[in-house]
Amino acid sequence: GDAGNNSGEVTIYENASVIGLNKLEETNVQIYPNPSNGLMKIITKERIESVTVLNLMGEEILKTTSSAENFTIDIGAYSNAQYIVKIQTASNMYIKTIVKY
Repeated sequence: GDAGNNSGEVTIYENASVIGLNKLEETNVQIYPNPSNGLMKIITKERIESVTVLNLMGEEILKTTSSAENFTIDIGAYSNAQYIVKIQTASNMYIKTIVKY
C-alpha cells in the first residue's frame, strides 16, 4: 500500500515544473481589467475564501471574505499605483499584481 502511494507522489512531483505551476496559476485565476481605474473582476476555478489587497509596502488596504468563484473588488478610491492581490481559496493562495491608473 504505502510504497505504491509514495511512488505515485514522486511521479506527480517529477512531472511538475515551476513553469507548469505558473501556467496553472495563470489559468486558475484571472483578474480583469488590469490595469483598472475602478472595478476589477476576479474569476477563479476554485471557490474564493478571501481576497486581500496590499500596497507595495505590505500594508493591508482591503480584506474581504467570499464564498464564490467570481468576485469584484473596487479600487476606484485608491491612489494610482501598483497593488498586490492575495486570493485565498480552499486549497491555494494566489498572488497577483494589479495596477490602478
